[in-house]
Amino acid sequence: MAILPAGTANLFAANLGIPEDLPEAVRIGLHGLRRTLDFGKLNGEHFAVMAGAASTAT
Repeated sequence: MAILPAGTANLFAANLGIPEDLPEAVRIGLHGLRRTLDFGKLNGEHFAVMAGAASTAT
């Protein structure tokens, strides 16, 4: 998987040190180092940066 800094991937890319310069981000995606990432899963949805939760208590 390669991360390109666009839309909601901006925060994730920044956390990984991937620059906003698209050609450089593509170069890193194709030729950069591989990293192991932790992903979470909640209610069938996967997440990598953050997750939110809503309380049903009143």
